[in-house]
Amino acid sequence: MRGFPSLKPATIRRYLEALRAKQLVSAVTELTYREPLADFLRTAAEELGFGAVTINAELSMPLAGKPDFQVANATGAPAPLESLYS
Repeated sequence: MRGFPSLKPATIRRYLEALRAKQLVSAVTELTYREPLADFLRTAAEELGFGAVTINAELSMPLAGKPDFQVANATGAPAPLESLYS
């Protein structure tokens, strides 16, 4: 198995700070936290060597129901899980 690059501490810190800032907003809902999560996922994918990804929200997928997010590669296709471990 190949070694994995790691996330930069600053990336994790920015995500946690963004979450903390959202807690100060009145009437916080689940949707309030989606933007910081999407930003974190995009940055993490780059840092971990997966390249640019697109975050698609609130899709209606017949076989998967209605997921909160779909993370897709540059061609728009979801990355197969096995590619993470090869």
